[in-house]
Amino acid sequence: MGDFSDYFARIAHEPVKRQVADALLDPRVVALEHRLIDAQGEVGLGLGSEPNQICAVAHPNRIDHYVTEMLRPEAYGRYMDDFYLIHESKEYLQVCLLLIGRKCAELGIELNPRKTRVVKLSRGFTWLKKRIFYTETGRIVVKPCRDSITRERRKLKKMARMVADGVMTPEQVERSYQSWRGGMKRLDAHRSVLAMDALYHSLFENLAREGGGAQCRPTRGTIQAEASPRNSGEPATQSSGLSEAAAK
Repeated sequence: MGDFSDYFARIAHEPVKRQVADALLDPRVVALEHRLIDAQGEVGLGLGSEPNQICAVAHPNRIDHYVTEMLRPEAYGRYMDDFYLIHESKEYLQVCLLLIGRKCAELGIELNPRKTRVVKLSRGFTWLKKRIFYTETGRIVVKPCRDSITRERRKLKKMARMVADGVMTPEQVERSYQSWRGGMKRLDAHRSVLAMDALYHSLFENLAREGGGAQCRPTRGTIQAEASPRNSGEPATQSSGLSEAAAK
C-alpha cells in the first residue's frame, strides 16, 4: 500500500502541461489550460477546481502503465495519491516499491514513507476510507474505517443542534443520513449501521419531545436487507489466487 506525499501541493507543472498538450487537439483549449495551471504558482495544483482534479488523476498515468505492463502484480489500483499492489511474494513487492519510487521521482512525485509499506492481506489495509481484510477461508471483508464512523456520529449530533436552532430541517438531515447509510450497504457494517440508526432516532426523538420541531422518521428499508453476506445468506466473495501481501 502506498501514498504520494503532499501530492497536490507538489505536482510539477511541466509534466502536466505536456499531458494536456498530448491529450487535447484544440490549441486554444491547450493554451487556456496551461494558463490555468500557471496561475497557481510555480508548483502544485489547488484542490477545488475540476480541471485540477482531472490533471491530478492523470498525472501518474505513466506509473500506472509501468506497474500493470512491466511489473505485472496480481492486482493493482490507484485513485489520486493512494495506490495498492497485491502479489504473493513480499520480496517482489519490496522490489516493486523501489522501482515505483524511481518512476515517481521522474514525475516529481515523492512517496510518503510513513504510509507506504508492505503488509499481509490478513492484517488488512485501508483503501479509500475502507478497511479491507482477506480471511483464511478466502473471503474478502470490507469494513468502514473507524474515522468514517466517528465523523458521522459527530455530524449527526451537529445537525441535531442545527435543527433545534432552526438552521436545518429534519428532511435535510434525513437526506444526508440516508446518503451515508446507502454507502454502508455493500460493506460489512451491520452492527455499525444498527448503532448509528439508534443514535439517529435518539437524537431526533429527543428534539421532538423538547419542542425542537424535528420529527423522527423511520429509515427507508430494513437493516436486514443491508446486512453483510454472512447475515443475508448471500455467498461470500471468493478470491481466486489473491496473495498474502499487499502494497498500497
